[in-house]
Amino acid sequence: MDWIDKLQWKYADELRNAERKIWKVKDDDIEVAGYIKQAHSFYVAVVRNAGHMVPADQPRAAFDLIDRFISA
Repeated sequence: MDWIDKLQWKYADELRNAERKIWKVKDDDIEVAGYIKQAHSFYVAVVRNAGHMVPADQPRAAFDLIDRFISA
C-alpha cells in the first residue's frame, strides 16, 4: 500500500483519506473478503489472506471482484 501514499494524482489525498469499507463476497454475508477504498472512479481493493496471486490464494474473492468489475 506504500504506492498509494506516493501516488501523484489530483484526487490522491481524497483516496488516502477515504473510508476503508468492508467487502464481502456475494452470497456470503459472514466472511470478510477484503476492503475497498474509492475516490471518484478509482477503486483500491485489498484481498484478505492473499499474496500477489489472488486467484490462487482466494479464488472466490477473486471471482467476486472480477465479476463486480465487469458487471458494473
